[in-house]
Amino acid sequence: MSGVASVVQKILDTPDEASAVQAKSKQVFSGEQRTINGFEIGGVLGKGGFSKVFAGFDKEKNKRVALKCMFHNPAVKSQTKQIDAEVQAMDKIKHKNVIRLYQYDKAAKFPEKDGTVKDTILVVLELATGGELFDYLMYTGKFTEKLTRSYFHQLVEGMEACHKVGVAHRDLKPENLLLDENMVLKLADFGFASVFRTMQDGKDMQQFMQTECGTRAYMAPEILARQKYTEATDIWAAGIICFIMIAGFPPLQQATEQDWWFHKLKIKRHNLFWAAHTRTATFSDTAKDFIVKLLCADPNERMGLDQIKAHPWYNEAIYSPTECAQELKKRKVEVDKSKKAAQLQEQKKQSAHRAIGGNPDELPMTDPKMESGQVLDKLIEGSTGEWSDSPPQYNKDLHMVTTTEFVSEDSPRALLTRIAQVVKALQGKSNVDKVNYAIEFEVNTQLGIIRTLCEVKDKGKGLSLASFRRLSGNPLNFRKLYDDNLVSKLLDTILVE
Repeated sequence: MSGVASVVQKILDTPDEASAVQAKSKQVFSGEQRTINGFEIGGVLGKGGFSKVFAGFDKEKNKRVALKCMFHNPAVKSQTKQIDAEVQAMDKIKHKNVIRLYQYDKAAKFPEKDGTVKDTILVVLELATGGELFDYLMYTGKFTEKLTRSYFHQLVEGMEACHKVGVAHRDLKPENLLLDENMVLKLADFGFASVFRTMQDGKDMQQFMQTECGTRAYMAPEILARQKYTEATDIWAAGIICFIMIAGFPPLQQATEQDWWFHKLKIKRHNLFWAAHTRTATFSDTAKDFIVKLLCADPNERMGLDQIKAHPWYNEAIYSPTECAQELKKRKVEVDKSKKAAQLQEQKKQSAHRAIGGNPDELPMTDPKMESGQVLDKLIEGSTGEWSDSPPQYNKDLHMVTTTEFVSEDSPRALLTRIAQVVKALQGKSNVDKVNYAIEFEVNTQLGIIRTLCEVKDKGKGLSLASFRRLSGNPLNFRKLYDDNLVSKLLDTILVE
């Protein structure tokens, strides 16, 4: 899944005063009050492929919560199994840097506004009102090393709490790192989590994992190589996050032999790796050493948590919790301002669309004007063992190729048409290849133009796979466009994401 729980467990504007909290509560919980398991149901905070998350209020404890409702879908047999695994993982962890699980009910009854009741799986979670770490990086840019280190400490503490009870997160990324009202970091979205260590007959049993899951840009090389792996994959993802916080852009495309930057890490030509990156970002020597020891291609050589905490960079000065809150709250003003501006711009687009009588459901397929399928693997020329010492044509915003995908029960043609309709509704430009079921499109966002290639493939048994590849534009912004503007408009057709 694409960080559904992380995206939706937040309200964008966090009130600081008691009066503001009351005003927000009135706004979210206006109208005839509905409840589920004793929790008042507020507005929708977000949607996923199978679920909705609502603002919730525990009247008895005078506390706001997030109500994640997963509505039953008979076509998705793995649905209950997935949420069971997520809950099992979260229930093991009680730590200030991990989102808390308050309640889980497989047989909850959701009251619809029309008075009907729908079966749902209910997960009640801590509500992190400060937003995602992702938002702060996307809208306000990179962090200083001191601020990075301060939040990396919190990431490590949350990760350590997970690993101590035998839970690997397996999808650590800035979208899944939330902030509470005091700007304390919380690990969230345990949809891909796995219990890798259990007690059997009084013995501590460690087991390898082998499912390929997570977000490719943050996946460790052993996952992408389809090898068995351990919780050390979380350390790799943490290294990617650390780099992004300092630089404002990712360190590599993905951890495979076809990536120049990963290749240099693997053969330990760190001088070339840093020579490419320090053209546009600044790292201290201790930070460079720290990051390459997190991003070791061989998991056996990768730093463990004890080594991380003993490293000189990790032990340099950090901000106090109060100072962290002050730093992030300054940035939150810009985050909220930018997000509000984006929402207003979207409303204007929709109003203009309605004013001219546009109907996205009647979008005709455009003439093919692209060479479908040739863009994907031609972004960087070269093959394993043939890389030169000079990096491919480098651009801090363009060198990170982001890929994501989902499965649908629509036919390839029907799904491609739906995607084209969504692009048109966003006032994007597109070229559609009807023969190869592909669409290349660009959408103008607040942070610039995002150009994307989508290919739809027939997977058999009545299923289609839609793969999205970012061709140009800010890589962090691409993911936001995908989650907020593409997936959210296609929820009724998405089977598995």
